[in-house]
Amino acid sequence: MAATPLDREAILKAVEELPPAEQLQVAQQIMRTYLAGSGLPQQSRPAPWVSWRTLAGIALGSSQTPPTESQIAEWLDERRMKEAD
Repeated sequence: MAATPLDREAILKAVEELPPAEQLQVAQQIMRTYLAGSGLPQQSRPAPWVSWRTLAGIALGSSQTPPTESQIAEWLDERRMKEAD
């Protein structure tokens, strides 16, 4: 059953009142539910959502040296292995 616009507005308002971490958990659960029933093959699914706060942290940098190309490739391989399970 599709939600009416009023229902959607109430849902959005309730989510906006949650702390940011819980908002993210709700959004992730909605995406998991959508993807589980979407029938989309794994490779055509949208990339995981990244918050602007995460991106801002990356942009601001840190004292750590950036990862090497081989480290990034290793991390991507590990992630693909986890997703294949």
